[in-house]
Amino acid sequence: MVDDSLPPPPPPRQRLSITTRLALIAFGTAIVTSFLPWVRVLFVSVNGTDGDGVISLVAAGIGFGSVLLSERSTWRTLLLHAMAVAGAALASLVFVYNLADVSRTAGRSANDIFDLQVSPQFGLVVGAVAAPIALLCTVLRLSQHLSGKRSSENGSTASSPWTPPDLIVACIAVATVPVAVAPTLWALSAVLVIA
Repeated sequence: MVDDSLPPPPPPRQRLSITTRLALIAFGTAIVTSFLPWVRVLFVSVNGTDGDGVISLVAAGIGFGSVLLSERSTWRTLLLHAMAVAGAALASLVFVYNLADVSRTAGRSANDIFDLQVSPQFGLVVGAVAAPIALLCTVLRLSQHLSGKRSSENGSTASSPWTPPDLIVACIAVATVPVAVAPTLWALSAVLVIA
């Protein structure tokens, strides 16, 4: 006799949380902006991968991969969360440091006799905003993971994650910090704070 029974259907796939989606978008943005122009000196644009953009590219790639693996893996998720946080922190450091350095150089060159016209470009500014947002989201994911682990050990329920409006407000607040380090971008920073 032939068994006509079908195997049980696969369990439904869990949707990614808003925190995870924002982290992936921010890491993806940091990866893309590592290839874009970071600085313009006179008429020449310098891409991120011509310098420190390689570091931000690798760090953001590690963070992106760690976030994806931590969502799909059941083992070593604490290590993956920690790797995502480290990747986001390193990418943030590279982007924000370079934005501050370029802004300081632009301010200094404007006072010199020979004005070099140094200015930050789109890739550097957007990367300096995206990487800290990725850092915020990965730290939130790590804390959710740790609180979920503690609550499962205690037998209680896990604390609820941030609501989407709270997360959006936190991302906007984090986005204003890197922009504020660049005096040439203070108007944009003021607009983001007011919004």
